[in-house]
Amino acid sequence: MKFLWFAPFLVSLAAAEAQELEYGEAEFFLSCAECHGSYGRGDGTLAQRLGIEASDLTALQAQNDGEFPYWRVYSFIDGRHSRGDRPMPNFGTIFGERDLEQYGEEVGEALTERRIHALTEYIRTLQQ
Repeated sequence: MKFLWFAPFLVSLAAAEAQELEYGEAEFFLSCAECHGSYGRGDGTLAQRLGIEASDLTALQAQNDGEFPYWRVYSFIDGRHSRGDRPMPNFGTIFGERDLEQYGEEVGEALTERRIHALTEYIRTLQQ
């Protein structure tokens, strides 16, 4: 009984996490589903039309000994530090340009990072 004061914080935390996942899901459908498909299986229509093979995002954890490779996924989505050619856009650059223009340097970069984190968290929920 003496820890009941903590309950509103837990409810608030759960609501924030749910909202972040909703944001990540929306961002996924806006930015990723055309290539990776609605369920992240790599079967999107744009990838098929372009003749590229999009990754099956539902298998990342299984391919990594049961551990979701959070920072590798985050870094790949961001793409600003990647080397060489890759078929996937650098969303850190794409989001960053829009966010910096609209919100300025400090807030824009924070928003870009948040968008990439939300996407990464949503992709974590797709794992089978």
